[in-house]
Amino acid sequence: MVIEMKKIAEYILQKLGDRVYDKTFVVSVITINGEVYGLSEYDDLIDDGYDIPPAYIFVLNQWFSYDPRWYHLLYYYPFMDSDLLADIYLRKYHYYRNHFGKLKYMTIITHFSSLNQTAMEVVDVDVVENNINLKELLRVLNKKEDDDDEGERIKEFRERLESQRLFDGYSFNGAIEIIKKYYRENDKSLADDVKAITDAYYRIFQPYRIELSPNQRKG
Repeated sequence: MVIEMKKIAEYILQKLGDRVYDKTFVVSVITINGEVYGLSEYDDLIDDGYDIPPAYIFVLNQWFSYDPRWYHLLYYYPFMDSDLLADIYLRKYHYYRNHFGKLKYMTIITHFSSLNQTAMEVVDVDVVENNINLKELLRVLNKKEDDDDEGERIKEFRERLESQRLFDGYSFNGAIEIIKKYYRENDKSLADDVKAITDAYYRIFQPYRIELSPNQRKG
């Protein structure tokens, strides 16, 4: 598993090349045959009826200014974002099933340029799906009633995803607040909670993580 994820990470970096360090290159997909598209471009091509290959890897390339209140959360827990996960799985199972149904990997590349730090995490879409109880949550989207309102079903899906107590009894937002408070206030009483949340994060997402060195950036 680790070897496979390492190869995927290397493949992503090879495909993106210098675009990894382009601040305008934010959200993209790599298709099953290795083509790279910006997400909005890819969506437009789908909507206009073009025959384009299915997405295989979702890439979020994000840049931040250093802020001690957010640094640890954004840099070390990039996938702790229920809105992002909801967007990805709605694409795979609801909006663009024909083009995102084969999505296999997600990666987040996080830059703190003022600190000269860049980290990359890659996760397996199916592994995360199993660990966030997605099949159960999808029942909300699939239920049909006489007064069916798609917008309400999507809203309920998002709310149920966020509210699950996956992180040692904390929801996504609850875990985020604990991590922020621990580092913002140096509250040692939360150390055990943070460790348990961190363990849960790695159990749920099982990320392959690498720190990109300055030499890698120049390459």
